[in-house]
Amino acid sequence: MLVRGGTTAVGMAMIGLAKSLGIEVSATTRKPERKQLLLDQGADYVVLDKDNQLQTSEKYDGIVDMVGTVSCQNSIEHVKRGGVCCMIGLLAGEWVFKEFDPFTLGGAYLSVFDGGEPSQALFDEIFDLIKRNHLSIPISKTFKLSEIAVAQDYVMANPQPGQVIVTTE
Repeated sequence: MLVRGGTTAVGMAMIGLAKSLGIEVSATTRKPERKQLLLDQGADYVVLDKDNQLQTSEKYDGIVDMVGTVSCQNSIEHVKRGGVCCMIGLLAGEWVFKEFDPFTLGGAYLSVFDGGEPSQALFDEIFDLIKRNHLSIPISKTFKLSEIAVAQDYVMANPQPGQVIVTTE
């Protein structure tokens, strides 16, 4: 499995969850200096992503793409026949595919996930997996709710990977 957008908080969580299920995981970063962070999170391999192009010829059974429409075509090119590319994010800010050719799927599947309305049973299963495997992701910074605008500015500046927490306390 390849986690595209591996240094995001969701990407790091995805690495941990996949590893706890016994899946071999590769993860991407645009910054070579973040390779060790991904390995420390549990990724087996790290792939550089340069200008929305994976710097590998490897093909994967599954790709979770958090970058979005600007990288998804390249992700599809790296999915094995019968594999799945699931776009779950739009980090690049592009909402629409440009010149998408569905015939490039070549026997792979493309899906999207928007969260929908997950059941309590699914939440319970995920949190049990997190607890049982002692999974965590780095926390970048914590803000009070009254600092929500500052927190947003901090996230948009993207100074370091990790989850930004906003508390009500």
